[in-house]
Amino acid sequence: MLSRLDRSPRNVFALPFLGLRGLVAPVPPFGTWLLDPLGLVALPVVAVESPAGVGHLALPIPDDRRLLGVTLHLQTLLLSLGDGVVELTNAVVEPVR
Repeated sequence: MLSRLDRSPRNVFALPFLGLRGLVAPVPPFGTWLLDPLGLVALPVVAVESPAGVGHLALPIPDDRRLLGVTLHLQTLLLSLGDGVVELTNAVVEPVR
């Protein structure tokens, strides 16, 4: 799963969240929250340091056939220390393969 920044990655930290279902809830002025809060999991904070605006987080998925086809939803809260901007990314939705 991959989510990219549309802004300069300088001093940006990403707080990714993982969920099993989507939801649409406007959260002005930060954007739109796109994850169902039931079953939501906060993942470790990632420092976004690459010039391309990409942070990396390895998320191991257990080798369990029952997980095949389960849809995972990922959305990230971005905290930009340089300009004080807080915003939400788009959601990334992928099935476990």
